[in-house]
Amino acid sequence: MAEVKINELFVPKGTKRRGGKKLKKDNGVCVHEAGTPNAPAVNHAKNQYNNCNAAVNGWHFTVDDVEVWQSFPLDEVAEHSGKREGNDTTVAIEIADKVTTGEYWQKAVDNAAWLAAWILKQKGHTKAVHKQNIWQHNDWSGKDCPKQIRKGNPVSWAAFVANVNEYLAAMIAPASAPTPAPAPQPQPDKVLVEGFVTRLYAASLDRAPDPDGFNAWVNALLNRALDPWQAARDIVLSDESIGQRETTEEWGKELYRALLGREPDVDGEQGWLVRLYTDMSRIAVVDGILGSTEFSGVAAAMGF
Repeated sequence: MAEVKINELFVPKGTKRRGGKKLKKDNGVCVHEAGTPNAPAVNHAKNQYNNCNAAVNGWHFTVDDVEVWQSFPLDEVAEHSGKREGNDTTVAIEIADKVTTGEYWQKAVDNAAWLAAWILKQKGHTKAVHKQNIWQHNDWSGKDCPKQIRKGNPVSWAAFVANVNEYLAAMIAPASAPTPAPAPQPQPDKVLVEGFVTRLYAASLDRAPDPDGFNAWVNALLNRALDPWQAARDIVLSDESIGQRETTEEWGKELYRALLGREPDVDGEQGWLVRLYTDMSRIAVVDGILGSTEFSGVAAAMGF
């Protein structure tokens, strides 16, 4: 939501136009149209300022298609409505209707809706309701004003109030908290990662790693392109490892050495062997150990 620039050129206090009397209560805003062709908002503000002793009537804000000019403080009376109650309780908005067609008028009225919402927000209102906190000049004096909006140009009064409420809701909605940047992940321990890869080669492939293969696995882990679960599964279940043709018992021992870095305990080894001989594949055993708390501890020690 783009804000409209609010300029200040206050009518001098203690003059005929600005007596300095405070509003008696808060009845929100009253919307007028200036009825002066070819005059932008700044002209109206300068006219009030320069002719501060020429007339009693005045208004708080003038708005056009690009900006707002404020002539009275929000808490002071301006003689604008034609009725004492309206003057003593509402803040006046004059829409500079230098032309009442086309893009200029559409934007000027939209800016007036934004301004009405801004004033209501300053005064603690959360919703604009006609004849409660947003008024037409007509509501006080019977004058056909704001004339163009009253006849639906460029929007109806109901649509104008709805637009005020859209702006007001956006203004009072809590600002979305920025998404915090993710905490930097710790760098994996290079020494432990190298030891892990070396162990996988030794236990599963019965050989030392070749330099190219070793560097590829280590760098992928250090850069987090792979995690220990993926690397271990790929090496332990590789064609080279499967081609070793160990006995089931020896394969189980090598699996413990490769994945957990230790010899199997008797109960654990027997439990896996029973499953292998009955209803479990080697792949399922590998996945079972990789899913264990103990292997998670191995990975955590490396920094994963």
